[in-house]
Amino acid sequence: TGRWVRDRQHSPCIDAGDPEGPVGFEPRPNGGILNLGAYGGTSKASKSPSHRHGRYGGGRGDPNRPYLIYTADQMDALCAELNDWDRHFRLMADIDLAGRSYDRALIAPDTDPCDPAFTGTAFTGVLDGNGHAISNMTIQGTSYLGLFGRTASGSVVEGVRLEQASVEGTDYVGAVAGFHEGRM
Repeated sequence: TGRWVRDRQHSPCIDAGDPEGPVGFEPRPNGGILNLGAYGGTSKASKSPSHRHGRYGGGRGDPNRPYLIYTADQMDALCAELNDWDRHFRLMADIDLAGRSYDRALIAPDTDPCDPAFTGTAFTGVLDGNGHAISNMTIQGTSYLGLFGRTASGSVVEGVRLEQASVEGTDYVGAVAGFHEGRM
């Protein structure tokens, strides 16, 4: 039927893969652990009965095991979690944001557009685009607009392509960052 169903059987392959392996495209809840078998790490994977989900698409957020981003939903999760903006991220697939629109920067937005100074939390981490693209990003707002509202000294944004980006605002507006102090 194309819908998820709950049944009385539980496969021993669900959440039984390498605990360090990325859950990739597995739908939520995914237990945070890769499923075994042909569908493990894919959008066709069975959901976890634990009702827990992994952080992004895997990883730990450190330089050796960056958080992995496979989907637009995982990208939105990154955008919403300001406590992770000092961590390391790697895109593992092209991200298509078609059908989504934003009124502020995706990552590290300004929190008070009435104040001319940046009042949010700047991104101080690393985003490795891994040669992948973020496409169809649409932002229409006021200030500090772009993929990042503000990046701070020490931040790194590399290897990411923006395709079909539309960013409209009044102050500190850019496709990648409204205000950038790190390395690109």
